[in-house]
Amino acid sequence: MKSNKNTTMNLRCILALAILSIPAFGQTPPFKTRLLTISTDEALENAFFMNAGKVEPFVTDRSGLGSPFEYAGTRQFILRSSIDEFAAKPPLPAPLASVMLPEQAKMVLLVTGRLPDDKIKLTAYDISSGAFRAGDYRVFNFSDKTVSLILGRAKFALKPDQDKIVSDVALQDKALDVVVQIAQVENGAPIRVYSSAWGHQPVKRNFVFLFNGSHPTRPIAIRRFSDRPE
Repeated sequence: MKSNKNTTMNLRCILALAILSIPAFGQTPPFKTRLLTISTDEALENAFFMNAGKVEPFVTDRSGLGSPFEYAGTRQFILRSSIDEFAAKPPLPAPLASVMLPEQAKMVLLVTGRLPDDKIKLTAYDISSGAFRAGDYRVFNFSDKTVSLILGRAKFALKPDQDKIVSDVALQDKALDVVVQIAQVENGAPIRVYSSAWGHQPVKRNFVFLFNGSHPTRPIAIRRFSDRPE
């Protein structure tokens, strides 16, 4: 009889532990990565996101890349226009913008812009060092026109919102000057709008952002940044 009581108590303990462990096993572990930000438009104001259980302001600007920061949260990155929305009860208002972060990406570039209806556009790019290495260039065309580029020995064209990684063994060996020429396609014909030589360091990887220019004599604006891959 005593044995039956012990068996019953043991079964109850096992069942209780099993019930308590369900939430722990059912929770989805946070998606972790590092984030960089840039804007194709004016600086974004009154934008917030949840990071590691805390609400933080989302800072982005066209003038430069933000400092990389650690992110831990849902893989769907959500921007909201008010801190209060994160504590509100359902149904929640529509987010300011959202995007699914690239799976298994160790570093992600978040780009904000404006859609024709003036809503926020949020795009995520995997910029992990696996495919984007030291000595490489990654060119993003955020202008409204197709551009044709010569970058060192590479020749290619980019439509609006397209990007390309330029990788060349000659760019991974030593410091040198890289010839860069950019043309915009007008009426089916390329018109050169930029020509220069860029100092190149093989230990760095290079971001090149192309935007609409502010004047007819400068139809394209260029922002260049570099980092050392981890």
